[in-house]
Amino acid sequence: DLLAYLRVLTNPEDDSAFLRIVNTPKREIGPATLQKLGEWANQRNKSLFHASFDLGLSQHLTGRGLESLQRFTHWLGGIAQQAEREPVAAVRDLIRGVDYESWLFETSTSPKAAEMRMKNVNTLFGWMTEMLEGNDLDEPMTLTQVVTRFTLRDMM
Repeated sequence: DLLAYLRVLTNPEDDSAFLRIVNTPKREIGPATLQKLGEWANQRNKSLFHASFDLGLSQHLTGRGLESLQRFTHWLGGIAQQAEREPVAAVRDLIRGVDYESWLFETSTSPKAAEMRMKNVNTLFGWMTEMLEGNDLDEPMTLTQVVTRFTLRDMM
C-alpha cells in the first residue's frame, strides 16, 4: 500500500494505485462516490486524482463523500508539491500523515505482525532515503526514479 501511495505521488495518472489508496486507511469514500468520480473522470478524459480537483465535480457529487475525497486529494497534492523540493521529508510526512503505523496495528492479525510490517516500512524508507540522497558511489536519484525501481522489483 505504501508503494501505491508513492506511485500516485510520482504519477497522478495511475488510477489503479489511486483506487488502492483512496480508502487505505478508511476515509468514508464509498463505492458510489468512486463510481461517480470515475464517470466524471471518464467524461473529461482525466485521471481520478486530477478529476477530484474539478470545480464542476461538486454538481455531480455532493456530501460527505465529496468532502472526504477532496480532503484526501488536496492533502496528497500538498505532499506531491513537497516531494518536488524535499522528497525524503515528503515520504516521511506521507507515512505520518496517513497514520500508517496505527492502521497496521488495526488491520494486522496480531501486534507482532503489525510490528514486522512497520519494520518493513522503516526498512523501505531507509533504502529510499539512501537512494534519494546518493553516496560516494551513486548519484542521488529522483523520487520518480526510486519509485520506478521499487515498482519494477515488486513486479519481479
